Amino acid sequence: MNRRLLVIATTLVALLWGGALAQEAALSQRDDSLLQRYDLAIENLEIAVASVPQDGAQARDELERALNALLTLSSNASSPSLVQAMERTFDRTRVTIDNQSRTDMAVQTGVLAGGFARLVMDSAFAAAVDGDLDLARARLLHLAVDLAFTPEAQQELQAAGSTSALRLAFEAGAAESIAAELREADALLDADVAAAYERLAGAYGASLLVQDWDAIAPWLVEALFADEVFRRAFVAIAGADGDLNLALELADPEARDVLERGAVVDIDVDVELEARNLIAAAVRRELSTGAASSDPERIRQDAEARVRMEELRNDDRGLEAAGWLLGWLEGRMEARTSGGR
Repeated sequence: MNRRLLVIATTLVALLWGGALAQEAALSQRDDSLLQRYDLAIENLEIAVASVPQDGAQARDELERALNALLTLSSNASSPSLVQAMERTFDRTRVTIDNQSRTDMAVQTGVLAGGFARLVMDSAFAAAVDGDLDLARARLLHLAVDLAFTPEAQQELQAAGSTSALRLAFEAGAAESIAAELREADALLDADVAAAYERLAGAYGASLLVQDWDAIAPWLVEALFADEVFRRAFVAIAGADGDLNLALELADPEARDVLERGAVVDIDVDVELEARNLIAAAVRRELSTGAASSDPERIRQDAEARVRMEELRNDDRGLEAAGWLLGWLEGRMEARTSGGR
């Protein structure tokens, strides 16, 4: 959809709903400079793709205009690694222009579009945290239309009355849109591989809206991973601050294989629950394999680790217990590394 027509489309959706709040949201979108900058960036990407291979100079100009939008839109980024990853993707996109490959260009810009959408989403939730639910809802509704949310998903988003409800409704709608993109890609695979490839890139870009490395990262330390290859995979993804593409570059071949297999697994988990389970397993492993010690302090800490492991299941004390146990596990690993027991 042409970006200059997007506000008109959003307003029509609002009128079809017949809700005063929806009309207000559409007006907010029209007056929001951040959304205007986002729309222009996406239009720049679309023009760049359409210019390849006939007009490489125009494609490069439009790509640079889109890159300039990062300066405006990245102020509310939830993770610096997202902006860094987008900058590297811009570099790869310049190469596709030089190679005059329209399909590769469309794939790279599809990923970039997802990154821009994630920046707008982050800005929306930042506004919600600051107490401006109307602004947050307007920005998310703008993305919802852009990402082809179903009318039902858009209505759920419009009805959400809290930050958590907005997040739940938006992530559910995004997941549904991603699934639709994947179905379209599968249907195109036999007839038009290039188009299917572009659809897959669009789905990957949209998946940036529901990836949450920052939620699990504080729970993870090397000592949680018994398998050496999995430990090296963790070191790579942690060193890349959750950026999978960079982690794949940092990882050795065995760890890279683990990351590539993990990247295509589609699971829905309770991050905190799974993190506590992982911590408990690592503590049990450490207590069962550690050599016996006559050191009173070591004996005391091991006893406390057993008590803290039981507290992991407690709603009130579980978070504190997890933090203590992570420190204990790191201390044990450092002791082994430095030649201690």
